Amino acid sequence: MLAMLKDDDIWIVISTGIFLLGCAIFIGLFGAVMVQINIYNKEVLGKECSAVKSHLRRSGDEFTAWSALSFIFISAAVSFNIMALCSSWL
Repeated sequence: MLAMLKDDDIWIVISTGIFLLGCAIFIGLFGAVMVQINIYNKEVLGKECSAVKSHLRRSGDEFTAWSALSFIFISAAVSFNIMALCSSWL
């Protein structure tokens, strides 16, 4: 299949593969961190004062928000690469 592609198309395929690999790594790391955050919230936050609880809850929410934003950007990059590949075939 790669023999049928032009030089530009090969770079699009390579960059799309790299983005997909990055997305898979991101989802794996995000899932592992979120599991640890949830365990920490259940076990530790019940024993802390309200000031510490609110600070830790805010940190967890910020992590979730930044991770969601990263997921959106990675998905957009992969989509644009796939669209570029499809448009070069037409």
